[in-house]
Amino acid sequence: MPDPGKAVKKNPEKQLPADVIIKMIDQILRFSSGEMSVTEQAELNSSMPDWHENYWAHFPEKIRGLITLYLKGKIDSSTCWDEIEKELYGE
Repeated sequence: MPDPGKAVKKNPEKQLPADVIIKMIDQILRFSSGEMSVTEQAELNSSMPDWHENYWAHFPEKIRGLITLYLKGKIDSSTCWDEIEKELYGE
């Protein structure tokens, strides 16, 4: 649940709050890099069988590009997250 005291910019494409998008990105990155536990994978698969495709569809195009660059080793984690936060929060 979003923190009511924290201003969040919503994703205009799918209207998800930025903090929800960040959690989804974290899960995608951990899954893609093999760092997600088997238990968490099973829970996600149980609640939403195609969760990674559904998540990807909710990400703005720029964020998809940043994730792709990170997973291909073109940018580091810090740069990836800094740029994601700028995109979501306008900072």
